[in-house]
Amino acid sequence: MGLAHRENRTGNPYDWPIVWQYALALGLVAFALGGRWLLGGVLGERIPLSITLGALLVLVLLVRPGPFLAAVLLGWFGAIFMFVPPKMAFGLAGTGEAVMVSIYTFLLGLAVLTAWLSSRETDAREQERESVREHKRLLEERSEQLELLVDRAPMGIYLVDADLRILRVNPLAQPVFDRAGGDVVGRDLGEVLHLLWREEAARDVLRLFRNTLETGESFETRELEVPRADRIGTSHYDWRIDRITFPGDHPGVVCYFRDVSDQAHQKQEIRRSEARYRTLFESIDQGFGVVEMMFDDEGRAVDYRFIEINPAFEQQTGLVDAVGRTARELMPDLESKWYEIYGEVARTGEPARFVEHSPAMERWFDVEAFRVGDPEDNRVALLFEDITERRRTERALREEERRMRLVTDAAPALISFVDAELCFRFVNRGYMEWYGRERDEFLGQHVRVILGEEAFARVRPNAEAALAGETVDFEAEVPHRDGGTRFVHAHYVPEVGEDGRVSGFYSLVHDVTASRMAREELREADRRKDEFLATLAHELRNPMAAIRSALQVMEIMEDDAGRSRQMREIMERQSTQLVRLIDDLLDVSRISAGKIELRMHRLDAREILQDLVADSGPLCRTEGLEMTLDLPDDPVWVDADPARLSQVVNNLLRNACKFTEPGGQVRVALAPAGDEAVIRVSDTGVGLSSDQLSRIFDMFGQVEGPLTRKSGGLGIGLSLARAVVELHGGTIEASSPGLGKGSEFRVHLRAAVPPTEDSPGISPQEPPVDESPPRGQPVLSILAADDNADALEAATLMLRMKGHQVENANDGLEALERIRELRPDVALLDIGMPGLDGYEVARRIRKEPWGWEILLVAMTGWGAARDKAMARAAGFDAHLTKPVDRVRLESILAEGARDSARNRSAPAGTGAMPPDAGSDAGSDAGSDNGGSPA
Repeated sequence: MGLAHRENRTGNPYDWPIVWQYALALGLVAFALGGRWLLGGVLGERIPLSITLGALLVLVLLVRPGPFLAAVLLGWFGAIFMFVPPKMAFGLAGTGEAVMVSIYTFLLGLAVLTAWLSSRETDAREQERESVREHKRLLEERSEQLELLVDRAPMGIYLVDADLRILRVNPLAQPVFDRAGGDVVGRDLGEVLHLLWREEAARDVLRLFRNTLETGESFETRELEVPRADRIGTSHYDWRIDRITFPGDHPGVVCYFRDVSDQAHQKQEIRRSEARYRTLFESIDQGFGVVEMMFDDEGRAVDYRFIEINPAFEQQTGLVDAVGRTARELMPDLESKWYEIYGEVARTGEPARFVEHSPAMERWFDVEAFRVGDPEDNRVALLFEDITERRRTERALREEERRMRLVTDAAPALISFVDAELCFRFVNRGYMEWYGRERDEFLGQHVRVILGEEAFARVRPNAEAALAGETVDFEAEVPHRDGGTRFVHAHYVPEVGEDGRVSGFYSLVHDVTASRMAREELREADRRKDEFLATLAHELRNPMAAIRSALQVMEIMEDDAGRSRQMREIMERQSTQLVRLIDDLLDVSRISAGKIELRMHRLDAREILQDLVADSGPLCRTEGLEMTLDLPDDPVWVDADPARLSQVVNNLLRNACKFTEPGGQVRVALAPAGDEAVIRVSDTGVGLSSDQLSRIFDMFGQVEGPLTRKSGGLGIGLSLARAVVELHGGTIEASSPGLGKGSEFRVHLRAAVPPTEDSPGISPQEPPVDESPPRGQPVLSILAADDNADALEAATLMLRMKGHQVENANDGLEALERIRELRPDVALLDIGMPGLDGYEVARRIRKEPWGWEILLVAMTGWGAARDKAMARAAGFDAHLTKPVDRVRLESILAEGARDSARNRSAPAGTGAMPPDAGSDAGSDAGSDNGGSPA
């Protein structure tokens, strides 16, 4: 739509071109003459000139004076020639014709006068119309120019009328208004602004438009920020509004704007970038500065001025308030090399990276210098770090490395460091001598090159384990400089950096060829030891068989009363214990020699556990323990030797009962687990530490010290159990939450399919073997203390049969209290008692004023020379090893009876043990549980 519409021309011939007007005038007269000629038959000679006169009257109104006069002359001559007699000739036939011509001429004169007057009026009108047309043409030209100016303006422009309706939007402004729904021409400005911008911004801008429209005041601003209505950001404009008068003197407002959002955002980004740069500049640990170089007339760098520095600059250099000052001003003695290096960078633009020492500053610097700005600015940026401490450290490390090389070269071992690529980075002289190579021949070489393919294949898994962070010990066969091979023991220790990554490993290698040969000899000696143990065990069975035979004879005797029965029961239990220990020793020997044979049967593991729990239940109840059995409803089939499997579980049950205090629980459970059957024996007893768990299955391993166990054992039960389970193709493992939290043992056996009719059944197990010991007599008050109830009962009964007054105690604390209460003549004390051991009881007794009046006798299963010395130091008068020689005991008691009134004045801790009191009737190897004393 234009700013004003152009006036359309009418069809008035007066406005036609002059040629067209002459043609119209002549044509119309010719038409009138032709018409009068055609009407000649009707009109005759009447009114010959009437039609022509009518045509002229019409023309006077249509054409200009020139074409009208031409038409008058043509009509006058044509009418006279054609219609006034004599016709078709010029002349008059009579008076009537002359009168007629005169009248016609008079009329023509009037017509001409009328035409002249009309022409003047017409010209006036024409001039007025021409003026209007010219005005319209100028208006149209202005409108076109304005439209062209608006459309081609290098900025966004839109026009608003007095009603604040949008009249025009140029192409550069259109994209802004597209967000308001496309074409906005003719729409209310307020409505459109509210679609473009948020409420408050649209309202403020509309108020500015109204103010400009009413007052004529222009408004201009730079980077006008307006929040967009779609809330995806803000727009920025260079913006101006002016009042404008449209054609027809209508007021309006023109808005010029340029979208500078990108520039504004770029400026914001530059400001943020500058802030980040400033933050980085201020926070980096390295010193940074910009200097302006100064040259003399010959172009030599003689000084430099500090233009900019960061905080680390002062820390790294020690120079304070350096900006604006020169280097010579701050450091008059600064070396000339710094000026030369920086001057060369400023002249050539070539960056420099170097490490230099400044005696004037007493520091080492790692410096990177590069030119900044235009070459004529002579400015150089410096990025540097004070490495003085690092240089000192490097010197110290080099010295340390020198000392380490001296030490490692003198070490009687092969020492090296291998990196993550399995290349040697350090070797000591031992390595060089072993392979007969120089150090340079090792460094950088792959281990494969030095060891050879075969040896490398043997050590490679261990090297990879070390690079994975594991400490590795292994033995391998490696080549030697003599052309053969030797066995070495290698210890690989990974080097782990602060980032947790392994950079390589240290290798410590010893020649163990000789020790391997020695181990072979030890294995042979161990084999001979196993043969000895087997022989010893078999020899011990002979007296056990005799004891059992004697017990069977006593059983049929009729004259022994309750005492005989008590002794028989004691002897049965103890002989059974001895047989069990001997059986364990024999099994250890058999397993070590590889001679044990399993009698495998397909059996339901539930039945084995039911029988064992039924047998062990009474023992648990005697110890004050609760035993539970958890079995599945369906059979759990395994292929096993029933006797050996019973032996394993029985060992675990005894172990659980041994280390669980009264009131505790022992639980036995069986469950299938995939292709395995799992037997669990758990307790709520003393538990195991992580260190104990690592050695619980070792041969002769003991969980607790020998003086505090509730009951004894050789420490081979769990080792034997593991060996038997492994013979079955299974595994055994132990776990515990910690000391005092109980423990659990799990036996994993391969599950078997249910048996068929041809499957072997369970063979009956041999009943356990039972066996026991002998008896004694003087007249003394005696306190006997032992945590083994059977041993204590037997000793008490034997001593009472000899006529002594005997009281007993079951642990160390009770023994100490009874001795203080009774003041006996003799105290027979076991060493390995709970609460207080026998040594501590003796020491506390000897500290009492009356303590040296009591004869203290140690009766224990520990009989080595060290044990006897400890008893003597604790204050014991005598030391007897179990099983006690009855004759020797009676001798000591008799000696005590003779000296009962003697005042023992020896100082506490020295003891009064007779020289021969430490001799034993039993073996010094002894039992570890305090067996029967008689």
